[in-house]
Amino acid sequence: MNKLVWTVSHVVSKSVHKLIEEPIKKCMLGKHGRNVHIGHNVTGNLENIYCGDNVSLGGENLFLSSNAKVHIGDNVMFGPRVTVITGDHRIDVPGKPMIAVTEKLPENDQDVVFEGDNWIGANVTILKGVTIGEGAVVAAGAVVTRSIDKYSIWGGFQQENCGIDSKIYLVNPSILLDKKNEKSNGSYTRFRKRRWRETRSVVDCENGSSNHQNKTGCFISL
Repeated sequence: MNKLVWTVSHVVSKSVHKLIEEPIKKCMLGKHGRNVHIGHNVTGNLENIYCGDNVSLGGENLFLSSNAKVHIGDNVMFGPRVTVITGDHRIDVPGKPMIAVTEKLPENDQDVVFEGDNWIGANVTILKGVTIGEGAVVAAGAVVTRSIDKYSIWGGFQQENCGIDSKIYLVNPSILLDKKNEKSNGSYTRFRKRRWRETRSVVDCENGSSNHQNKTGCFISL
């Protein structure tokens, strides 16, 4: 009986989302192309989201973009619970609580851009002014604070120097794929995975050593 109730509830929920929620939220977008899928409970400033073709927004995505825009190119997929924040608060007004400061500077709100052919994993947070380069992948749980190169895979959080007393595991240095490989053998996905396995490395912040010079995304080993 419980299984039957769950099945009926699930079917009804999916039908309501497909027939009512998704079409309404598509109309709320600033612009959208063909074949745009919006998951359940996607919230935020949808009027400032501009989508291309073949875009999938995962369930419970949150877009906080009241004063800037989110530009999503073609063939971009978001995992569940991705958060995109295009602004921040001023902390430079003495004698006034931050919550009471309503005047903003131009640098407080900046567009976020997904150039296309991107995969954004679950629970990723992307902050203002970031551009996700074409073909780039962001691993689940990452916090992205600055732009990501084309055809690279990022994970963890980004920082210039590992100034902490713990080991940092480098998920992936920037992998810049030669477009010729994609066009010549038609196996872009397999090539990207092969390069990923070949170039992953470990950064030891205590000793400042690494077997790869281009340190980008990091995971902290707790």
